[in-house]
Amino acid sequence: MILLKKTIIICILLIIVTCLIAVVYWYLTTSNNEETSQISLVDAKYVLNDQYDNIQTLEQYKGKKIILVFWQIWCPPCREELKILDEVYQELGNNQKDVILLTVTKPKTGENDYDGDKTIDEIKQYITENNHIFPVMFDTKNSMLTGFEVKSFPTTIIIDENGNEINRKTEQKLTKEELLGLIK
Repeated sequence: MILLKKTIIICILLIIVTCLIAVVYWYLTTSNNEETSQISLVDAKYVLNDQYDNIQTLEQYKGKKIILVFWQIWCPPCREELKILDEVYQELGNNQKDVILLTVTKPKTGENDYDGDKTIDEIKQYITENNHIFPVMFDTKNSMLTGFEVKSFPTTIIIDENGNEINRKTEQKLTKEELLGLIK
């Protein structure tokens, strides 16, 4: 009888210790994720070329709100949204005011082309044929897609003046009104 009581007490203590370890682990992993999300996204060193062969970085727009749209030519909702982005880009002052519109696409590079879109030249031709004037950055190394954890297209991310992500919309074409509503 005494042995049974000792066994029960030991089992209860083991359960309590296991629960405490789980709580401490959860707390530590949650607090690390919160710290990571507080790192300014514009401080990350993303350096990409656009369709005009200009170097674009998020850091150069520090202090401004950024609309960042990830897209691919093969994606029908993306192609529809691109038409709207031209209007929004012009309405926001062609990136000369306090809100910046940038788009990102992953071209084929000869490495891992299964996940790329078209080649840079094919994307440039598409942009020209469709009279798109907003900046299109080519993520040839997959750095922004990975860094922003983009899993589907289109993905629209709003970054505030401090470089923090404040909104994200995925797998849906946004209307002009919806897109402008995200930045207010």
